[in-house]
Amino acid sequence: MWNLLRRLRVGMHRPRLGAWFSTFSRLSPPDEFEIVHDRDNAPQWQDEPPLRAYTDEQATFPRDESNVPAWFADELRAADEAR
Repeated sequence: MWNLLRRLRVGMHRPRLGAWFSTFSRLSPPDEFEIVHDRDNAPQWQDEPPLRAYTDEQATFPRDESNVPAWFADELRAADEAR
């Protein structure tokens, strides 16, 4: 499942916009299905990722400064300061 989500995320990446940070899906039987991808809001982590994950994210799925949410910019600054 993770491999499929990773491939979907790579395929949905848009230059200068980045990739979505989280996704939500809901199946409502018998025939309703909803998927929402969120490029802007911080994920609700069970375990906070290491600071390096944020710089890796920006390197892998680059965003223009105007498309970097404030919470993500804060994490990138914290990662830079930790080096």
